[in-house]
Amino acid sequence: MSSEPPDANGAAESTPSRRRAIALAVATAAVAIAAITLYARRKRTLRLATGVRDGTFYALGLALQRSLEGSGVGLTILNTGGSEENLSLLQRGAAELALSSSAVPAVEGVSLVCPIGDELAQIIVRTSANVRSPSDLVGKRVSVGPLRSGTRFAALAVLAHFGLTERSFRALSLSPTAAKEAFIRGEIDALFLLSPLRDPVVDALLARGECELLSLGAPEEVGSALDGICASAPSFQRAVIPVLSYGVAPTRPVGTVRGTTYLLARNSLSDSAVARVTEMIFRDKVRLARVDPSLARMTEQFDRGVVTYPIHVGADQHYRRAEPSFLERYSDPISLAMSLLAVAWSAMNALRTARQRARLHRLDDVHRECAELEVRSRAARTEDARRAVYEGADDLRTRVFDQLVTGKFVADDAFRILVLRLDALVARNDGVPGMALAPVPLPEPPASAETPPEDGSAEKILRTSVDDRERGG
Repeated sequence: MSSEPPDANGAAESTPSRRRAIALAVATAAVAIAAITLYARRKRTLRLATGVRDGTFYALGLALQRSLEGSGVGLTILNTGGSEENLSLLQRGAAELALSSSAVPAVEGVSLVCPIGDELAQIIVRTSANVRSPSDLVGKRVSVGPLRSGTRFAALAVLAHFGLTERSFRALSLSPTAAKEAFIRGEIDALFLLSPLRDPVVDALLARGECELLSLGAPEEVGSALDGICASAPSFQRAVIPVLSYGVAPTRPVGTVRGTTYLLARNSLSDSAVARVTEMIFRDKVRLARVDPSLARMTEQFDRGVVTYPIHVGADQHYRRAEPSFLERYSDPISLAMSLLAVAWSAMNALRTARQRARLHRLDDVHRECAELEVRSRAARTEDARRAVYEGADDLRTRVFDQLVTGKFVADDAFRILVLRLDALVARNDGVPGMALAPVPLPEPPASAETPPEDGSAEKILRTSVDDRERGG
């Protein structure tokens, strides 16, 4: 016969099972934590649509790629035809980030990460072509940039202000490098570039001495053609190419217009990724400025009313990171409001206390009058004396209830005791002929107050004790 209890074998068998279950749970948790950690540390790779390989957008994209190294966000550079194609890639989900010119109309589903820098409309014309204004480009061979580029949009918008269409001149869709080589070979008369100041293509051509920068209007004149271009194309603003910006050229200020290069993102791109990209861009402005010196002036404090895209939530979080919290911004008004509330609360408490004290004083005065009537009642031996006590108690009881109605008294326990005393005085002296009064009903106590038993109320007890004393007397 085994000495173990009947369930000992079952308990012994279940112990290893529980241990295995616990070990399995611990191992599962460890694997889950490791997976979450690896997921959080994995490098997120985003596709950045730039432009043609010899354009400024592509060079800028490579600089952005280097800026994000080691940040947990990588960039894959896509060379494209330019801004219009970049926006199309964003909308289709074929790219997460893109560079675009403000000259290209905005599209849906895209948000701004940051303005990268200014881009100037720069027109290089051959000196021998005898072009003194954009109107003189009629019939000339002009490179207006790749078909889907921001340069082409800007060129057609600017020239349209001077009454020129694509039929007015021979428009060639060449990349910057191809346009430079064609210009050197004498195959084109002018080329339009939308690029930052000190563009290498413009610098190389002006250095040859066979061309010049064409002014779009007098930079010092209010109401010149520059204002007209900005009025018809609000994405542009007045600008000037200063004297000797390109070495020995220009020899006089050149009036032009400028737009903005935007870094854009799909709205669906996570806020954390966009915030990280924005942070790294502004942290690495020095390296970016080596590609374009104007990027050294890139700032987070740009005019939000000028940009043509809404700001991405992730980028906005980065821009607002240093802003004080709601409590910090409104600490003074909040402190003042709290102080006023404290003063108002103290005043209310003081007023309530004063009213309570005044009520207690009035109640004490009535109790003293009631005590005087009780003394006179005990000393009364004649019918006239008892009548005077009776009338005094009745008058006092009437005044007490009048003050209860006007709010000078509260129907609390102290008031009920006073009424019981007055009722006792009336009951003691109601034997006077012609002076019997109907009892005045007492106010009902609050619902939370304890009510005396119906068969032994304080009123009945008090009346009984008064009657017993009178019979004994």
